Amino acid sequence: RRLYDFYSKALADVPGVAQVEPLPGSLVTPIRFPILVREDRKHDLYQRMRKDGIDLGFSYSYALGEAGRYPGAARFAGESLNLPVHTGVSLTMVQRIIESLRRHTKALGLEARR
Repeated sequence: RRLYDFYSKALADVPGVAQVEPLPGSLVTPIRFPILVREDRKHDLYQRMRKDGIDLGFSYSYALGEAGRYPGAARFAGESLNLPVHTGVSLTMVQRIIESLRRHTKALGLEARR
């Protein structure tokens, strides 16, 4: 839970990255920490983070079949990446992940999200 809270606070000022809002009143700590980035830059960001030794996860590795019918789901599928969340991730490592994310979003020219 501390890791999840740390990510939430640290991402508040990372341009070009949006957080997925938790359900109101939920005390559950999800098994993934999804972030949203522009779909056209998502794979570039992924590759840059990998070069720093940080492997982000994909929630969706396919195109949503009925994007016209479910635009919100299609957008989420296209824009989501997952930050590392496992027992081997220390708070020091999270700082490194956030610094890398900040550097690469800036290099990719990602503007602040809505």
